[in-house]
Amino acid sequence: ELPKDPSLLDWIKAQLPALLTDATEFNLGSLSQPRWEPTVQLATVAFLRRQALELTDPQLKLIFGPRGGGAGASKPLGAVLCDSPSRDLRRAAYDLIAVLYTKHPFFAETANTTASSEDGENDETAARRNSLRNAMRCLLLKGLADRDDEGMADDGHGGLADDRMEDDEQGESNQENQGEGATPPRGVRRTLFDFWNNSAQLSSTPLGRLTALLTELWDPSIAEQWVHYAAWLLLQLSTSCPGYGRDELWKKPLDDIVFTQLDLSNNSHSMPRPMA
Repeated sequence: ELPKDPSLLDWIKAQLPALLTDATEFNLGSLSQPRWEPTVQLATVAFLRRQALELTDPQLKLIFGPRGGGAGASKPLGAVLCDSPSRDLRRAAYDLIAVLYTKHPFFAETANTTASSEDGENDETAARRNSLRNAMRCLLLKGLADRDDEGMADDGHGGLADDRMEDDEQGESNQENQGEGATPPRGVRRTLFDFWNNSAQLSSTPLGRLTALLTELWDPSIAEQWVHYAAWLLLQLSTSCPGYGRDELWKKPLDDIVFTQLDLSNNSHSMPRPMA
């Protein structure tokens, strides 16, 4: 539970840089089965998750904006969390970022930036909003290449994006209820794929999705990963087609099929000519 003392809440928020970079590990398991985790960072991210929609503009800038300047510039705190060797911390960090990205009022499309008496201030606010949202977008895209790839071979149904990354009521019990009939475990990478594959983030039409992949889901900072996740997200539309999972593309495994070589002529005279 959150502390009741407002002054303590203010103190925690004021100490965010120190708390979010304190990677000291404590054993959360047993002596025979130790599980070392960065407890301070995990607790701080959990606190921010519960306060997500109440975080102020300066606090968002503190977490996702650049730190320092010049040669001594450091990675933003959000990037520090997403680069952690702890899978639990990366999952919690992406969970927080997804909620802020989709639900925080500062990033609402209906934000009023047209007051005639404050045009300069509103332009600055809009620029800051776009910069912070772009920083979070790039982190969520970076998660599509996370090292935890458990569940990437699943068929795409029963995704966890809505439950894990947007639903305030579910909590963490979904991770523990893995009994018979439960959704198979999903790693950090697959959870991010499910988040982006949701129709709330990407169009469910091939043309609309392709357009988004070439615009909204592209950024120079994640150029190396783009070719990998773009193809997956585009092909994932096929899982929603009627008959998916019932109709086989091939009657036999590809290993049992006899392939024949097809010689293609590259002679320019044999190639189709454009119509005049």
